[in-house]
Amino acid sequence: MNPDIIYAPKASLKEAVDINNRVKQTKRVADFEMPDVKGIREKLNLTQEQFAEGLAYSVETIKSWEQGRRNNPSGISRKVLLTIARNPAVYWEIAKS
Repeated sequence: MNPDIIYAPKASLKEAVDINNRVKQTKRVADFEMPDVKGIREKLNLTQEQFAEGLAYSVETIKSWEQGRRNNPSGISRKVLLTIARNPAVYWEIAKS
């Protein structure tokens, strides 16, 4: 049996503990910025219904994101909302198409 198969998980666990204890720094940091759906919508001065219609989402999806009943937006929805947060004019381009 390959000894790496046995020792690799142990090394990974030790590394995780060292990172947690701030003995070692991570090699990479993943940033998963989440959009503030309600904040974006309010900045655009739109109702939930208007916001949903402009993005072709259901009103229930918008409500669920805002109220935390549904997981945060992911995939392309997350990217679109983060783009709108940075540049609100993007919303109007999407809404009119």
